Amino acid sequence: MASSEEVIVYTIPGPKLVRATVIARPSKVVKSPYLADIRVEDTGETCMAHTPALGCCGYVAEDKKVWISPRPSSEGASKYIIFMAETISGEIIGIHPTVANAIVYNLFKERIIFPEVTIEDVEVTHGTCRFDMYGKDVDNNEVYVEVKCAPIAIEGVAIFPHGNNRKKGLVSPRALKHVECMTEIVEKVGAKTRCILLYLTMRTDCNRIQISTMDETYRDAVLKARDAGVEIVGYSIKWVGNNAIFNAELPVV
Repeated sequence: MASSEEVIVYTIPGPKLVRATVIARPSKVVKSPYLADIRVEDTGETCMAHTPALGCCGYVAEDKKVWISPRPSSEGASKYIIFMAETISGEIIGIHPTVANAIVYNLFKERIIFPEVTIEDVEVTHGTCRFDMYGKDVDNNEVYVEVKCAPIAIEGVAIFPHGNNRKKGLVSPRALKHVECMTEIVEKVGAKTRCILLYLTMRTDCNRIQISTMDETYRDAVLKARDAGVEIVGYSIKWVGNNAIFNAELPVV
């Protein structure tokens, strides 16, 4: 892995993020799970905000603090977009799932991770699966990359997947399909194709990423993938204002 040297790997566009308090989610005005009613801290303005991470397991809920940026256009029902949330201890964490993909793309581009790999395309289909990124390494091996955002943490451990329902069971059929497809690729195609399953937590208070023990089906699939040759890695990001900076490589357990 190349040195990050405090490289900014993503900047949330627009003005400096501002703090807001969630009044209700879903919004009481437009009852969509992707909309929340908020109160902007600096101005006292009440309005709707788009929440791409939905409720994020309680981080976007009544009385919780979030960090927002104006929408780039006036289209749509919401005035702002929620990019970050606050933990009880005051840690500001990134929760926007699309931002995670943009960060990983730039980590590859800046050669901070996997410097031997050049990403050539995004949202690429292989068989019945669509992966986040595709590229080639210096040995001309094809490389498929799938990014999983892990914003939820318990006692310093980021957890993926983490559903709202705390009962055991499958959380994300889509995530399971991705890991099963990667296993199939490396088993069938062999040495000329690499698959990288990458977990990103956009917070600095975690020392590892754990594949959830509450979802035994997914966990077993990830362990099988690792045994088959899928490369499974984890990283964390720290935020300085609107800027994302590489923080650390984390073990995935």
